[in-house]
Amino acid sequence: MKRLPSIPKLIIYLLITVIIVGALGYVFWLNPENITIHLTKEKNIELPAAIAIIAIFFSGSLFMFLAMLIFLLTQKFAYGKLKRSTELKRNHQNMIIEARALVASGTIKKGRAIYSKIVRQDPDNVMARILLAETFKKENEPKEALKVLDDARVSQKQNLELLFLASELNEEINNPTAAKDNLALAFKVSPQSLPALKGLVRLSRTLKDYSEALEYQDYRIKLSPSNIQKELQKEKAEIELELINEENKDNEEKKLEEILKLLKRHKDYAPALIEAAKLESKFGLKDKASKKAILAYKLSYNVEALNFLSNMWIDEAKEEKAISSVRNAILSHPLNSKEACNGVFFLASLLLHLEKVEDATSELSKASSILKELGIYSSVESIILAKIAIKNNETSKALKILEEVLKKTNENELNYLFLK
Repeated sequence: MKRLPSIPKLIIYLLITVIIVGALGYVFWLNPENITIHLTKEKNIELPAAIAIIAIFFSGSLFMFLAMLIFLLTQKFAYGKLKRSTELKRNHQNMIIEARALVASGTIKKGRAIYSKIVRQDPDNVMARILLAETFKKENEPKEALKVLDDARVSQKQNLELLFLASELNEEINNPTAAKDNLALAFKVSPQSLPALKGLVRLSRTLKDYSEALEYQDYRIKLSPSNIQKELQKEKAEIELELINEENKDNEEKKLEEILKLLKRHKDYAPALIEAAKLESKFGLKDKASKKAILAYKLSYNVEALNFLSNMWIDEAKEEKAISSVRNAILSHPLNSKEACNGVFFLASLLLHLEKVEDATSELSKASSILKELGIYSSVESIILAKIAIKNNETSKALKILEEVLKKTNENELNYLFLK
C-alpha cells in the first residue's frame, strides 16, 4: 500500500498549484485579445495571445532543460574519461618505475616489455617511448631505437628530449645529416639552447659546412657566459682555419693570405701561426716562418712548432740555426712546469739526433732536476736517457731504463713529436 504524502508536503504542492494557476489566469487577464500566427502565406491560425505567451515560455523552458541535460551528460562523460585517463596515467607511472628498476638491475628485456605495453595502451606517452628507445640504445641497437621514436616525432615535433635523443642515435649510426636536422629542430624550438648550438657547430664541421658552423658559433658566443668566451673564440679560430684550408686547397698563396688575415683577428691562435710558418717556409720566407713558429710555441707549448722549426733549418743544412731557434723558443718560458720540461726534452732529442750527446745530456739534466722537484715521472725523459745510453754503448743500462718505462708509461707522454 502506497504511503500518502505528509500534510506539509500537500500544503506545498497546493500552494505551487495555486501559484501556477494564478499566474496563468493573470496572463489571460492581461492578454484577452487574439493574435494571428501565419504558418504559410495562405495558411494561418488565430490563438488567444495568452496561450501563445504560455507556449513560448514552456518551449523555452523545455529547450533550456534539454540543453542543461545534454551539458550535464557531457560533463559526466568527460569526467569519466578524465578519471579513466588519470588512473591509466597513474598505472603507467607505476609501471615506468618498475621498468626502470628492472633496466637498472640489468634485466633490460623485461623492462622493455613493460615500456612496450605502455606504448600500446597510450601511443602518445612520449616518456615511455623515449625510455623504450633507450633500452635498445643500451644494447647497441640504434636503428631499432629510432624506429620507436619515429611515430612520436610526428606528433611531438617540439619535444626537446626526443629531438636530442634522435640526434644522438643518428650519430651512432653514422648519419650526421639526420642528426644535425634533429638538432636544428631543437634549436628552432629553443633558440637559447646552448647544447643544441654546440651540437650544431660540431655536426656542421663534421659535414664540412664550415660557413654554417661559424654562424652557429657566433650565436653560441653571444649567448655564453664571459668565463668561457676565450675558449669559444679559440674554437671559432679553428673553424675559420678549417674553412680557409677547405676553400684554398689548390692555392697556397691565397691560403697564406687568408691565414694572415685570420691572425689579425686571432693573434694568439698557435695552429694558425704554425700553418702560416709552414707556408712561408715553402715560399722561402724562412726568418718570418721561424718567428711565427717560436711565437706559436710561446703561446701554446706546442711541440709541433719546435718540430717544424728544427726540420726547416736542418733541411737548409743549418744545424746550429736549428738548435739556436729551438733553444730561443723554449727560453720563452721559465723552466718550472712539466710543459716547459717537454720543450727541453725536445731540444735534448734534437741534440741527440745531431750526435751532440754531451749537450743533450746537459739539457736533459736541467729538466730532470725540475721534474724531480715537482715529483713528476716522465717516460719521455726515460726514453731519451735510454737513447743516450745506447749512444754511449751502454746497452744493458738502456734496456733497464726501457723496462722501467714499460711498467710506468703513460701513453699520452709518448705522443710528442721527436726527430727520427
